[in-house]
Amino acid sequence: MTNLLWSDRDALVSSWPFMATPYPLLTTIVIYLWIVLKAGPKYMSKRKPFNITTIIRIYNILQVIACIYFVVTAHQHEFTFALMWQCVNVPQKNDVIPNHLMALNNMLWLFLMLRIIEFFETIFFVMRKKFDQVTALHCYHHISTVVLLWIFLKYSGGMNEVFIGTLNSIVHIVMYIYYFLSSFRNYRFRFISNLIKPCITVIQIVQLVAILGHCVVAMMADCNVTWMYALQILNISFLIIMFVNFYVKSYWKRNKSV
Repeated sequence: MTNLLWSDRDALVSSWPFMATPYPLLTTIVIYLWIVLKAGPKYMSKRKPFNITTIIRIYNILQVIACIYFVVTAHQHEFTFALMWQCVNVPQKNDVIPNHLMALNNMLWLFLMLRIIEFFETIFFVMRKKFDQVTALHCYHHISTVVLLWIFLKYSGGMNEVFIGTLNSIVHIVMYIYYFLSSFRNYRFRFISNLIKPCITVIQIVQLVAILGHCVVAMMADCNVTWMYALQILNISFLIIMFVNFYVKSYWKRNKSV
């Protein structure tokens, strides 16, 4: 791939599916909410839960493979966690974009597609009639992730975003391996699962705190497009509050009541 100017990069990114305008993504989100909040529950109200265990297992394995691929590829293209507390400025319109950064833009687009595919997780809940798992936290987390990813890829697409994607992928590798193993009805693992589930939530909270710190540093260092980091700080802060509240209600208070 040859070196590109930022204007060329913008034209290339806009040619990718979902990236020319926000309308395809917004339409997808509206359809997603309509299915999981209205059409899906209505359709399933008088039906038995679907047995889709095999589909879910395959889905989890594919997610693990995709996340591993993202992490490995990011490191192959000069990403390092040493960038965690640094600001890596995005090239300006008259700057040449290095080959490795353009390759990472491709990876960020694939990461966005992977997060959109995660909408199926909520649909799986509906198909299995696990309506209690279609929570405000669950839906907001999925939607805010793809919206912020779209904004960053469209207007930034630098190493700062790759850090978020790489850290998130590492956490998802752990999560989806756990989800895969928990799909087997093994009573011994079910006991271990009760110990692991709170840890998964803690890992997610730690991840959010790390991303929050990363965005605060980027904003204080006056990185390009600071308004996006301000938006992400608000989003991550809200998610931290929601995840902590979920942890307290699901594990802390439950353990105290036992």
